Amino acid sequence: MSAARAAVYRLAMKKLLAVCSGLVALTSSFFVAAAIGDLLTGSDTSTGVLVGMLVFFGGISAGAGYGAVRLWRTPRFDPVSAEPALLALAREQQGRVTVAEAALTLKVPLARAKEALDHLVTHGAAQLLVSEGGELVYAVGGFLSAHEKGAALDVLSDRPQAPAQELEELAAEAQRRR
Repeated sequence: MSAARAAVYRLAMKKLLAVCSGLVALTSSFFVAAAIGDLLTGSDTSTGVLVGMLVFFGGISAGAGYGAVRLWRTPRFDPVSAEPALLALAREQQGRVTVAEAALTLKVPLARAKEALDHLVTHGAAQLLVSEGGELVYAVGGFLSAHEKGAALDVLSDRPQAPAQELEELAAEAQRRR
């Protein structure tokens, strides 16, 4: 079974389960209404049994109704939650990602993948490029080699930043002077 077909199957099963939950909620609500009617009008059934029915079927109705609504809704897509997966993909692809690659990785439609990539561009984490064939390519920066990281300059003095060991030695020397 292909991935697309499996996704359609899962969605159909989810919707079917939502309908079944809704029917259970509706059926239970009839028992709740009957128990309330018997409590208000007086009945041969004892009050304890009617209250028990009210609590039991009321709980089932509420739970099944909540489940039906929850299953029926399609969850909203949050581009921020897609960032870690997109960054991992960009690292694997040497910083260059297409919409189709992102959609496959995130397992979302192309429009949602484009939305997540555009979010990276909007927040300055990526740059939008166009291939010779007209395909959108998102260039994600920030993936430096160890050499590039080591050659980084101190922001305030324009000189290479001291290695961690040198910084630790300077900190230890400063503590000894105190």
